[in-house]
Amino acid sequence: MKIETPRSKQIDPPPPSSKSVRFRAPWGLSLKIITPLVSALILASVVLIATRHEAAQLRGWLGGLLVALLAGGPLFMVRGYEVAPGELTILRPGWRTRIPLDGLRSVEPGDGLATFRLRLFGNGGFWSITGWFWNRKLRRFRSFANDPGHVLALRFERRCAIVVSPADPAAFTDALKRCAGLN
Repeated sequence: MKIETPRSKQIDPPPPSSKSVRFRAPWGLSLKIITPLVSALILASVVLIATRHEAAQLRGWLGGLLVALLAGGPLFMVRGYEVAPGELTILRPGWRTRIPLDGLRSVEPGDGLATFRLRLFGNGGFWSITGWFWNRKLRRFRSFANDPGHVLALRFERRCAIVVSPADPAAFTDALKRCAGLN
């Protein structure tokens, strides 16, 4: 059973034995363009490398690296978020990244966060926008987002900020504040 939210975004109901709430992480336009484009470029490169006759050893290494990149990219995408008392969980294929909510100061709309960011280490749009970034507003922050135009910044007392992009930012903010004891 799905729960309809005011903006017709769906969230999963909490499991019967817990007080957690799940939120989808929809793709923004940039991911919808970049992911198929980069995938096509990688496939074209693999085909081109496979048909060339020079440097057979280099061809094997480079082709293998490109295939690993194409196959490994989806493993790091953000499927959604789960908010539970004291913890935010980033849902990924095959594993979860748990973020304790202790020290959470605020949850802010990320207006303008995506316009300028310097990637320190991570992925800027192939299946997700994840990793470590820097900008003037947040300084160093960690991103687990799919839609750079609709992000929230979670600010902590003693840790760097976390950036997420849930389907329903208002409901996510309410759930996060409730589970972190900020109400």
